[in-house]
Amino acid sequence: AAVPAPPPPITEAVAGLWAERAAALDVDPEAYTLIPVHPWQWEHRIQVAFAPDLAAGRLVHVGEDPDAFTAMQAVRTLFNASDPHAPQLKTALSVQNMGFVRGLSPAYMSVTPAINAVVADLVDSDPLLARWGFGVLREYASAGYTGDAFHAVGSKGPHTKMLAALWRESPLPRLAEGERVMTMAALLHRDGGGRSVAGALVERSGLTAAQWLHGVVTAYVTPLVHLAAAYSTVFMPHGENIVLRLREGRVTGAFLKDIGEEVVVGADGVPLTEQTRRIRIDLTDEDLSLSFFTDMLDGVLRHLADVMDADALLPAKEFYAVVGRVLAEYTALGLADVERLGLDAEDFAHSCLNRLQLRNATQMVDLTDPSGSLLYAGRLANPVAAPLRRALAELRQDAAA
Repeated sequence: AAVPAPPPPITEAVAGLWAERAAALDVDPEAYTLIPVHPWQWEHRIQVAFAPDLAAGRLVHVGEDPDAFTAMQAVRTLFNASDPHAPQLKTALSVQNMGFVRGLSPAYMSVTPAINAVVADLVDSDPLLARWGFGVLREYASAGYTGDAFHAVGSKGPHTKMLAALWRESPLPRLAEGERVMTMAALLHRDGGGRSVAGALVERSGLTAAQWLHGVVTAYVTPLVHLAAAYSTVFMPHGENIVLRLREGRVTGAFLKDIGEEVVVGADGVPLTEQTRRIRIDLTDEDLSLSFFTDMLDGVLRHLADVMDADALLPAKEFYAVVGRVLAEYTALGLADVERLGLDAEDFAHSCLNRLQLRNATQMVDLTDPSGSLLYAGRLANPVAAPLRRALAELRQDAAA
């Protein structure tokens, strides 16, 4: 499928604002790079920590963007409310949350567009992913400042991650007629009256709960299992990183975001350049399967199963039967050896994010070795094991007949 080129990261309005500011200061506008800064970050970090750079003119405050922005679920990522088709901005925000100071490293971000291009080319070239309505939201441009004292002295701390930004394409230009988008995490939400978003979508779709769930799992799980099984490529597909495409309550596809920091490619995965080789990590079959077990099954699907069971939409046993059926349908395509990943195993290693937080409240995971940073505690029963094996047997019996 043809993917539209993303818009230029700097809008004409911002470029005009900078031209006026540069003229007033009598500086060459071409000698500078425009970097979006979160208002909180400007007030509490940049004005203070970068005062020498501002005084020397190495940094120049341009002013407020003429467009209006609203924070998304990740509060440092900003949606352009004035032009919804414009790119989203991911900014540095020096606050600690869930084991990380939410800065952005200029050095790390410098190759993020190239990494996104590798992943986007892979996804866009696979006709099956297009059939499932799956795509990625590219982080296609980045900018950062390294002229400060913290970089000069070789600091490795969060002070070197205070001034950088990414531009991520908006999903809206990629939607078909009548489609809308919603974060996957919203499926687990209940309103003030206790009514679930999942229940409202099932009702609006006109489908049975099982049919509706089949669409969700096909759009969410199938493409990511395919990428792991066929390309040894895994991501961090938790609920906030998945943007669902919907039409009249039915899930028609999904977009994956937060690519640059969270993609890992195994030794037998897609070819990488010298520039992008940092995402190459030796992955075992168990490592590949943990993307499904930890992020999808334990992190999202079990909670959705609880919601649908509590609302009498679908008993948990039938919920996992649908998940198993979808995985079996993918396996029946014969494109990759899914069973080697052990998705039908009776149990799986319990990866504990809370223990990472307790071990190191400022850096939960070493991004250069994410799998090696994990902590485990026992094993969890796999509720998909029996229904997956049963569905595989049925499909193979049908094929033999």
